[in-house]
Amino acid sequence: MSTAVDYKPPQAPDVEASHFDLEKKQSTVDHVEDSQQLDKTGHYANQIEHEETALSALRNHKWANLWIVYAIWVLVACSFDNNASSSILGVPQFRQDFGSAYAGSYVLPAKWQSAYSGGPAAATVIGAFASGWVVDRIGRKLLIGGCYLIVMVGITVEIIANTTADPNAVFFAGKFINGLAIGGLISTVMSYVGELAPTALRGVWTAMCGS
Repeated sequence: MSTAVDYKPPQAPDVEASHFDLEKKQSTVDHVEDSQQLDKTGHYANQIEHEETALSALRNHKWANLWIVYAIWVLVACSFDNNASSSILGVPQFRQDFGSAYAGSYVLPAKWQSAYSGGPAAATVIGAFASGWVVDRIGRKLLIGGCYLIVMVGITVEIIANTTADPNAVFFAGKFINGLAIGGLISTVMSYVGELAPTALRGVWTAMCGS
């Protein structure tokens, strides 16, 4: 008595699945090779930059160094504006326009003298903190351009201050507006220089930002 055996015909190989597996493996190999090539290129470029001397860095990165010099000039201008807040109090014409007559001369109220110095300093701190949040969203170049527009508004307010009914308050508002822009410029430009400067000149350029 014979036993029945289930017959299973041979299955044809899945050509499409095999082809897909080969493509996947080839893609993985290509990705690994590309990653290795990028690593080699990155290491090579990094080595070249570290082997540059100061003179070769000046020659090889002309535009970068030119923009760094401009950025340092921006920082110098910001420092001048901060010092002007105190120096301007001694100008006779300023005391006449914004002060009052006293003993044959003109004097400024003590509260406004303190405000002209303290207000812009506080605004600079606010602008420096806020610039980090803004830079993450619009980038450094747009923020620097926006700070220029804010400075123009602040300067305009300062210029027309002595023609208003309350010149001290208007002048203080202009100084405060400028302080916001200056804080944003100082924090943004210094980090911009640090990233843009060639390795051989990074220490020199960043040190000049604080001079």
